[in-house]
Parts: sequence; C-alpha cells; structure tokens
Amino acid sequence: MPANCGMIAGALEKMAPRDWAESWDNVGLLIGSPAQEVEKVLLSLDVTTAVVDEAWRTSAGLIISHHPFPFHSLKSIRLDTPEGELLAKLLQRNISVYAAHTNLDVALGGVNDALAEKLSLRNAAILRRRREALVKISTYVPAEYEETVWRAMSDAGAGCIGKYSECSFRTTGVGTFFPTGDAKPFIGRKNQLSRVGETRVESIAPARLARQIVAAIVAAHPYEEPAYDIYPLNNDWSTDGLGRIGDLANPVTLSDFAQIIRTALSVDGLRVVGDPKSIVRRVAVCGGAGMEVAKDAVQQGAQVLVTGDIRYHDAQEALSMGLNLVDAGHFATEQPVLESLRRYLQDFSNNANWDCIFEIAQSRADVWRWI
Repeated sequence: MPANCGMIAGALEKMAPRDWAESWDNVGLLIGSPAQEVEKVLLSLDVTTAVVDEAWRTSAGLIISHHPFPFHSLKSIRLDTPEGELLAKLLQRNISVYAAHTNLDVALGGVNDALAEKLSLRNAAILRRRREALVKISTYVPAEYEETVWRAMSDAGAGCIGKYSECSFRTTGVGTFFPTGDAKPFIGRKNQLSRVGETRVESIAPARLARQIVAAIVAAHPYEEPAYDIYPLNNDWSTDGLGRIGDLANPVTLSDFAQIIRTALSVDGLRVVGDPKSIVRRVAVCGGAGMEVAKDAVQQGAQVLVTGDIRYHDAQEALSMGLNLVDAGHFATEQPVLESLRRYLQDFSNNANWDCIFEIAQSRADVWRWI
C-alpha cells in the first residue's frame, strides 16, 4: 500500500507528538503536502544541500530531519540567499520536509534514550520529567455499545496511567431523555420520555487530547446527541522528559570513560571538564546542547554529564557543584537517534503494509573538525 507524508507524520507523532515541542520550536510537516505519496524517506539531523541532493539521487520524496528547516518565520524568499536557494531546490524536486525537534528530545525512544543506549547505561531513567495536565472524560452509552465507544476513546488516547493502558471505570444506571422537534432518536420515540439502561464510561487523558477523544466518542456513539463530560484534574502525569540518567556496568575513571564515549560515538576528540582520575559510576546524558539539566544531574547523583555545546562559564559552575562534564559535540550526541528512528518507522511501515523504505542520509556530517 502506498504511504503518503500525512500517514508517515501520523506514525512519527505517535512517538513524538508535536504538542511536546517547545513553544519557540518549529516542528511538523514544514514543506510539502500531506497527500504526497513517497516510497523512500531519508533521515538526517539537518536539511543541507548535500542531504537534499542525496534525496534527489536516491528518489527519496521526504526528508525527516531533527533540526527544522525552515526554523524561523520567513519574511521573504530570496533565491540569491542560501536558505532561499535550498527551499527552491526542495520545491522544484518535489521533496517534502518533516521536522521532529524538541518533541523528539523528550520522547521515549528519542534522542536521549538513543544516546543512553549507545553508552550502555543501565537502568536509564528520565532526568527531568515534563509535566502534563490531565482531564477526566466520561460518556453514557447503551450497554451493547459500551465496548465500541470505549475502543474509540482508547484509540484516541484515553486511559493511560504510567505503565498501564486502557484504564477505565464503568458504572451502570438509568438515563432519561425527551426527543423533541426534528430529533431522530436511536432509542425511544419523539415526544415521549425515555428511560434507558446505560453504562457510564470514564477515563483520564492528557488535556491536549480532549478534543480528539470527544470527536471519537461522537463518531462511535449510537446516539444522535451523545452526552459527555470533561473535568480538569489537579493531578498531572509524565511519560517523557529531557535527558536520561543511568549506571555504568563497572566504575571507571573519567579518562577511561571519555575513551568509551569516543569509541561509542565515533568522534575524533572530546572536551572534558574534571579530574581525569575521578571515578564515574552514574552518568547523565542530554543530547545536543543540554547544560540546562546540570543541576538535575547533580541532584540525582551523577558524577558526569555527557552533552554538547558547553560554554566556559557553565563548565566552571558545573565544577563548583562537583559535576564532571564531557562535551562530545552537538552532532555526535544527537546522531544515534537516527538509527532508533529508522527502526521505529520501518517497523511501523512493515506492520501497516506500506510500500516505503526508510534510510539514514549518508551525506550528513558534523560541521566541526578536529585538526
């Protein structure tokens, strides 16, 4: 079965919903049409001229990138600028672009899980959880349609509590209604009071999913005007978050751990902050530029934080807190996610019987060189 950009975007957003992105970010389908059919997708950290040319040579109709292109709002499209020239090339060649950025940073199976796995961290856990508001949604349905409506609610995102899914509560009672005017009641008659045995089905869900769950209820419910309630809750939840923290199989010195990182991430050099002879047991990671989680790392007992783009004064502050640092670079700490993402999307494609291949761009490269 052919796959289109909209279908592939939907698959990716099951893993990393766009709503999880920071407010300043630019994620989603940025160039192209959801209806465009594609047989090959190229994965890359960045949308560069080399990546676009590779997509063209290999007949890839969609590029999925981590870093958005375009990132900022465009006030003009000048073909005599690098950005305008690249945009024109994408449009002329009918190559679409989808970006998953800060939403992929926090997602399970995303940037930081891939980095933790690459460094063989044990018992890896979320370093800084992202909190999300919850609502309770309930509806009332005849018993014979109870499972049909609940399945629609669950498929739309209701019923997840921690490691458990399809969580609901059900009670039975009697519903009354009086059809008037041009009503077309599923049960009962017009201008007569009806009393019907019904089941109240209720569940919790992220507030961001409330509209789509209600739409699912309305679509699956047998009643012409189904009743439903939405209650805001004071409790919240988190299934994702920034950074990861875990343990090494055996304690090593900071110097030896740096060599492990060099090999695992295939980098030519590292910047290290701290005593090379200090012992490392517990490791925090945050792909890209992740110094914002340094205090979280200290509070959770990490001896070192592995990230990129570390600034001088941030390094000084980390040392004052007793935290060692390894700067492996922005590119190297994020690029492991491409293989994780490729496996996820290819498995999704195979299970959905899509005729689509997902490959990692070979022309991707770090802008930094060690000389």
